[in-house]
Amino acid sequence: MRVLMVLCALVAAPFVAGVSQGGHDAQQCGSDWHAQHQTHANNGKHLGWAKQVVPCPPSAQPPPNQPPTASFSASCNGLSCGFTDASSDLDGLVASWSWAFGDAGTATTQSVSHAYGAAGTYTVQLTVTDNQGATGTTSQSVTVQPPPTQPPQGTNAVTGNVFNLITFAPYDGWSIELTGTVNATVKTDPSGTYVFNGLPDGTYTVCQGLGPLGQQPTQKSPTMGPTCPFGPGFGPFALSGGSVADFNNFRNTAP
Repeated sequence: MRVLMVLCALVAAPFVAGVSQGGHDAQQCGSDWHAQHQTHANNGKHLGWAKQVVPCPPSAQPPPNQPPTASFSASCNGLSCGFTDASSDLDGLVASWSWAFGDAGTATTQSVSHAYGAAGTYTVQLTVTDNQGATGTTSQSVTVQPPPTQPPQGTNAVTGNVFNLITFAPYDGWSIELTGTVNATVKTDPSGTYVFNGLPDGTYTVCQGLGPLGQQPTQKSPTMGPTCPFGPGFGPFALSGGSVADFNNFRNTAP
């Protein structure tokens, strides 16, 4: 009876130093039941089971989100500009776009066109947001100007000839200057003729200019009229309703 009580006490003994554990791999994290064996007593007999807890290392964290890179190109014509998005995101997607055009105008589409109300230089800003909420911003300046004003069109005309006073040979390629309601320059053709067509109603003056090689004319006619660089001109005369001012002929000696 005494021997049996000793054996029972040994079986119920707590897990203490000097007691080895067997069963599962102790390196595996988590908790599990392991068998206990006494090494110096009881001839290594099985003493029972004990729960062992091995801490697990922190789980691997995903890399931090990288913000998107905002980028765009601009192309302007007159007062209107087109903006093309070129933004990117290395670890996700660009999810939204926010434009500010520098004149209180805004937009939220990826690529966009915008018309300015006045000429000037404007700073355009693009802010992009990726699919995890990070943002990127860039800006650049654009300069816009109104398209050139087209001269008014009409049905009036001014015409004439340039030729040699003595030989009547035509002067080809000579410049004729028109000033007044519309300012313009034409060259004489091989017959020495010049024509200004499609002139709106208004008042005009015609002057002879330089030759095809830049030579100055030796003008002899007309002898009176408005002051021009190389002698008197023709005009001023009023044109309206499809009228034509013709026979405005410049006569010269040898150039």
